[in-house]
Amino acid sequence: MSEGRLREHQAVACALTALMGEEGWRVTHCDGKPQLQSVSGARLPLSISHHSSARNTTAAVAVWEAGEHHGIDLVDTADLRIPRIAERFMSPREQTQWAQTKPWVWAAKEAMFKGHGPNLDFRSDLSVDSMTWEADGGQLVGTVRGAQWRGACAQVPNSSLGVVWSSPSTQDLG
Repeated sequence: MSEGRLREHQAVACALTALMGEEGWRVTHCDGKPQLQSVSGARLPLSISHHSSARNTTAAVAVWEAGEHHGIDLVDTADLRIPRIAERFMSPREQTQWAQTKPWVWAAKEAMFKGHGPNLDFRSDLSVDSMTWEADGGQLVGTVRGAQWRGACAQVPNSSLGVVWSSPSTQDLG
């Protein structure tokens, strides 16, 4: 395993141990999606995201109740590659509407995909319809294959790193 992959695995392990408050959990996969097996043996939906820079590796993890479909994603809001590939993941309407917030649209669609994929087209099956901001966080509303999706987002203080996650009150899209 490369040094970068090892750092990613270590960051995820630290985040999961902090979230669970204990060690002894395991990450397994079902139909290509990660799930968390707790010490008690319960299997819960799990979403994982990590971001690496030259100096740091950061991980975000989220666990929801069994049967819920949610996702989380980290994004470098200063990543110059995102505007260059926007036409691959944004509809023409979104490119116009969200011209200044493309990294947030990317992260929202990644969170949607993690919760409701695979077999979703980022441009036609996933949509970001509104974003509202207060201070360093906000609310997102979109659709996954026409069904409403709700999420939240926050800027990590003193960095260009942002996080987007499915809102726990999100309607289950199945």
